[in-house]
Amino acid sequence: MKINGIDIQNYGARLLKWDPQPATIVNSEEWLRNSISPSLYNQQLQYKKTTAEIQVIGEDRTDAYIKCSKLIYDLKKCTLEIEDIGLFYDCILESTSIAKGIVLNKLTLTCTFNTDYAYKTPINQDFKGSTTVNVEGTEKTPAIITITEPVDTSYVYIDGITDTTIRLLYLKKDIPVTIDGEKKLIYEPDLDHWVTEDTGENKWIFKRWNIALANDPELFYPKIIPQKSNINKSISPYNQSLLTDGATLINDNVTNYYASIRTALYVSNSKSITFKFEHDDGVNLYLNGDSVYSNDTAEAPETGNAGYPSVTLNLSSGWNIIEFLYINHQGSGGVWGITPTIGSLVEKVNCFYSRDLDYLPTANKFAEADFWEFPKLAPGTNIINLNDNNASATISYKPRFN
Repeated sequence: MKINGIDIQNYGARLLKWDPQPATIVNSEEWLRNSISPSLYNQQLQYKKTTAEIQVIGEDRTDAYIKCSKLIYDLKKCTLEIEDIGLFYDCILESTSIAKGIVLNKLTLTCTFNTDYAYKTPINQDFKGSTTVNVEGTEKTPAIITITEPVDTSYVYIDGITDTTIRLLYLKKDIPVTIDGEKKLIYEPDLDHWVTEDTGENKWIFKRWNIALANDPELFYPKIIPQKSNINKSISPYNQSLLTDGATLINDNVTNYYASIRTALYVSNSKSITFKFEHDDGVNLYLNGDSVYSNDTAEAPETGNAGYPSVTLNLSSGWNIIEFLYINHQGSGGVWGITPTIGSLVEKVNCFYSRDLDYLPTANKFAEADFWEFPKLAPGTNIINLNDNNASATISYKPRFN
């Protein structure tokens, strides 16, 4: 037996007996007047009781009791693998008892667990377009589906893993998106953790967060200079992408958010570069972690503000990290009108060299998904359809048994 992947022998123990019982069945039924049998409205399978007898061997009786204590601690909520039958059980410990024997250094620990299902190791199936998944088992099982597009794609549809169609929006080239029916999550790799030297060439990392997630009422005021402290790196951005270097980094109509646009600039020798740009609303421009320009008001022609800031950056030889933080309340916003383009003033632009690995390794993609339930597969035949035959997909599941 293994406890969370650790062989029970590491605790100085061995499994004597494993006794799983069938699930408890709870029926919702009613006897109607003059009916000769009840009407069954619902039948639900609940926890089943499972008992394990474990022999614990210590150097002496005290050591055996200590090992029992450590076992009980790790068994409180765990995954047990019963190797001789090839099944796994997610368990919650309900009760324990210890029996002493004649031999002083040996104890028998009896544990009773609440368990839901037994399941096998995950099965993975790759496909493009449509596929048939034949599921072994007796119960519906959560499914995990990962989709990778070869080009930037506005949306994809998936049928056959939920009662209604799932739609995913804004899939990025070569970045896998995962819908996890077990953990109830939709995510993709965080770009700081995913980007490579090749994919980061001539690109900026863009991330934005809803103002409400900052839990900072000051961000709702009209005139704001964004600060690095506004970004909580333990919270996933609700939108991220790689932007191509150019005169317009981003200018869209998404409202009530703050954002970061970051990359690295390479020069072989120290030099100064100067460019103009427009922004809406407030902005803070950082070079190698230091603020070099800030403004709490939009600088764009349509706002009635005639300002068009000119910024000079003193670059050191090698890679220099540049980051625009900006906030947008209403209407269009972003950073654009960059003249001349920043990439034309340096030798290389590559966001790989600006990575910040303090961000979470995955980014939440709930905001870019349209669905009512998470993926699941029924025992038997399941037909899955993905509307884009060019996308690569993998579906993973664990056959479940009652």
